[in-house]
Amino acid sequence: MRVVTTLVFHGPNVWSQAPVLEVWLEPVAGDNLTRDHWRAAAARLARWLTALPAPVCDEVAAAASPAELLWRLTLAMQQIAGEPVRHGWSEEHVTSDTARFAVEFTEETVARRCLDVALRLCDAARWDEPFPLAAAVQELRDHAGEVRMGGTTRPLVAAARARGIPAIRLDQESLVQLGHGSRQRRIRTAVTDGTGFIAEAISRDKFLTKQLLRRLGIPVPAGRIVVDAADAWAAACELGTPVVVKPRDSDFGNGISLRLRTRDEISTADHRAREFSSSVLVETMLPGAHHRVLVVGDRVVGAIRREASHVIGDGVRNVAALIAAANRDPRRGDDDPTSPWFRIAIADETE
Repeated sequence: MRVVTTLVFHGPNVWSQAPVLEVWLEPVAGDNLTRDHWRAAAARLARWLTALPAPVCDEVAAAASPAELLWRLTLAMQQIAGEPVRHGWSEEHVTSDTARFAVEFTEETVARRCLDVALRLCDAARWDEPFPLAAAVQELRDHAGEVRMGGTTRPLVAAARARGIPAIRLDQESLVQLGHGSRQRRIRTAVTDGTGFIAEAISRDKFLTKQLLRRLGIPVPAGRIVVDAADAWAAACELGTPVVVKPRDSDFGNGISLRLRTRDEISTADHRAREFSSSVLVETMLPGAHHRVLVVGDRVVGAIRREASHVIGDGVRNVAALIAAANRDPRRGDDDPTSPWFRIAIADETE
């Protein structure tokens, strides 16, 4: 069997009220795995797992199908990593030979890693190949410890769930949504959305803002966080050029580079963005005007259209002379806050 689709349900779903990872499986061409084969694999797994808590071995040995074996193993790996999960489900022959299973989770990245370990462990058991189980378990525990909610957020989420209030983690830190729809609220550690603190913090994180807008069905440009210049070029190849490179959490347009097409341009832009943030985002370049809007309460009270500084050649003066002439416009002034335009600076990029 191989995984063909993985779905994530953060809210109530057909399986449970809790968040669930749903996985669809289908046979691999030429795969003649019989019930005797997978039962032998399950027994082999049970022997390998004897070093782990006894309930884990019993759960795996009780599996009645490959799909059930996988969800039980994925669930067991989460429990070993310290996650408070209890339930899983499987359904055979959804379409022809396709099967699917679902497993409860509290941290999505932990569940995905546990699924990966379960798949690799099953393959090793099937072919009777060695598997570094102890190292894999330690990696899962380490990762779970890194991403698990902190000492303030975790008990608040537990208290909400104990009262039947859904709690959905919205980022890798401590931003949590309580409830759904018009009754939803957000908390970050012990701070609530009763103040503007959370909204302001979200607005400074471009990647998180995009994720939340996408959850609401609002179109956003495709893109992802990159780790270095090489990864930025890889992301551009995935997205297709031109792209935008920007700091994840900077303001005022600092460190943003537009309409990038070549590897050298993207590498330079990545370096520039990291001068303003340690986290960099690469996105599809979308055409359109750039506006900055001021909202007070529920009303738009001001807006500006931002345009890049530019000059138009006259066939006589060079660019420096054209810039000097443009800067004599009384509407330009860096020191006067009432001036609608900035003076045009001759920076390295302009040179």
